Amino acid sequence: MATVKWMDLLGSPYKLHGTGRDGYDCSSLAEAVLLRMGRTVPPTSPFRAMTGDNPADTIEEYLDAMESAYDKVGTKIHMANQVGDLVLSADEHGVPRSLCVVVEPNRGTLLTAHDTAGVVSVRGFSIKNVIGIYRVKNNA
Repeated sequence: MATVKWMDLLGSPYKLHGTGRDGYDCSSLAEAVLLRMGRTVPPTSPFRAMTGDNPADTIEEYLDAMESAYDKVGTKIHMANQVGDLVLSADEHGVPRSLCVVVEPNRGTLLTAHDTAGVVSVRGFSIKNVIGIYRVKNNA
């Protein structure tokens, strides 16, 4: 099972559209962890689909981008069983709201950067409203 160094990311400030130098949002945090694993993030990363230079117009476009760039392995949290798996969850209206990255599947440890915490923090596997578990494709 792959490992990744991530402890130094804890407590980093949250910043919407952060790039890592100035803080992280959930997208840039996931990118940072995947890069530490030596995984290539697709150049048209769906992480930025809703907020990047050419934002997706709809939630459906965002989900299509996720599914074209990553393998969707399920919607149940127990399917997030590899380091680097991405867990996308939604708010009560079904709008994608949070992206977490698995760093220790055997302990149920995920990292997230979210505005409510204000910093990069650890989250357990008790995530509600999971709408997709995604894994970097083997050829990525």
